Amino acid sequence: MSSETGTASVRILYIDDDPDRSAALFRQHFSRIEVLNTNDSDFLQKLENEATRADIIVTDYDLKDTLRSAGAALYPRDGQALNEVIDSMMRRLTRKAVFTIYSAQLSRIPGLEKLDGVPHLQARKLGVVLVGTKHRPEEFMRRLAVVADGLKQVKGWVPNRGTTLRELFVPALRIPDDAAWREDAIIEVERFRPPVQEMEEREDKAAFLSWLALEIFPYPTFLIGLEHVALALRVDPDWLDKAISKRGDEILRELEGVRYKGILADLEGPRWWRVGLNQELWKATRQRPWDRETLGGIVKTWFGEDVRLIEQPDPVLLYDEFGRTTKDVADVSETVRFMPSGWPAPAPWPSARIDEIKNDDVWRQLVVPEDERRLA
Repeated sequence: MSSETGTASVRILYIDDDPDRSAALFRQHFSRIEVLNTNDSDFLQKLENEATRADIIVTDYDLKDTLRSAGAALYPRDGQALNEVIDSMMRRLTRKAVFTIYSAQLSRIPGLEKLDGVPHLQARKLGVVLVGTKHRPEEFMRRLAVVADGLKQVKGWVPNRGTTLRELFVPALRIPDDAAWREDAIIEVERFRPPVQEMEEREDKAAFLSWLALEIFPYPTFLIGLEHVALALRVDPDWLDKAISKRGDEILRELEGVRYKGILADLEGPRWWRVGLNQELWKATRQRPWDRETLGGIVKTWFGEDVRLIEQPDPVLLYDEFGRTTKDVADVSETVRFMPSGWPAPAPWPSARIDEIKNDDVWRQLVVPEDERRLA
């Protein structure tokens, strides 16, 4: 296979029972956009013509039963069901689109009531790559544009004898060619099981984007977020977050060489290569990254004397029951690990305070078996 980046344009289909409020905004951001109104009498005919040509489907969730007039007893009652109908149409053509949900009522969708603020879990529940709220339209347009740009890159991946998928996704992730940790990073990527079969069998280029957006970015995988960078540096995560807000990304210039700059890099927030960060700390501390005094000295050189260091001798980040980091830190002796739904198996299990998890009958059932005895 080979990659023909920049040559494939992305076609977006927006479906809503009242699209006029958002259609203008979509057209401001995207040049190839078709808008369908589920109230139109010829909606089904238009859908059949447009859906199978689209690369990205944006569907409102609450269609207000506007498709009941189709006459079928099992008509799609919401945007999730309509997406599944469109996917079945594409399946006959061995194609796969990127499906999204754009709704004013995300938190009221059955099953999503407790997942407000956890967009990757909302997306998983709805079987889509991306969710967005109409209350923050510009944020959704920004993220959709990032996905469209990513899809534009992977659409150009075409069969070519002698080229492997590994040779495609490694350049897409932009692992630095001259990095001493490059091969270790590639091995880590492969541990997290890129969707090779899906991409081969159904030309499902969207699977690669879904894998990154829903299984890689939200968790401590081969890429890590700011909280885990802070933990590695033994810097209070909240202090580092506020320091960046005040002083900008320049504060992390020493780690620019290990910052993730590949496909979808701007989707959620900055990420860093885990093995690259470890390598940088290994060099900066002269092979003593575990030495608190040595590491503390390096960190003060980078961030200033006012940096707030983590005091716990063996710190871990704390998570809630859904696997969201709280940015709080505790010593490992005060915590147990647990297995939240959707957490990728190769990633280290998240931790929560013993006193908090032991008093929650549901949460405590998720505790890693090896840690259960500590709840007694």
